[in-house]
Amino acid sequence: MIQVSADMNQGLVLIKVTGKLEEDELQEAAGPLVDEIIAEQGQVSGVLIDATGFDGWDGLPSLLSHLKFVKHHHKHIRKVALVGNKTWQSLGPKVAGLFLDALPKYFPEEQMTQARDWLAL
Repeated sequence: MIQVSADMNQGLVLIKVTGKLEEDELQEAAGPLVDEIIAEQGQVSGVLIDATGFDGWDGLPSLLSHLKFVKHHHKHIRKVALVGNKTWQSLGPKVAGLFLDALPKYFPEEQMTQARDWLAL
């Protein structure tokens, strides 16, 4: 399940992912809001992803759908903060940083406030 909200004043998108990510779920939940901010402001200043309840993808089609969303939007996003509590989650920003225009960074669960502050810099 995905919950999405925004701080339009700062151009931030807040995404909370719990359970397994299903195919097209990210696009359906976050796509319209991200596209709206890009249309109005030219870019999304930051995306805060709360992945503390994230259990991975519900199969290869879900992963590919997620990657398609990232490919379509990353050039219009300045920073991505991934907040997690699993060791494997810390690898995501390291790998993604090789391919993204957006600057990704991992924060452990107890640094949620620092993650949001980093996005605002």
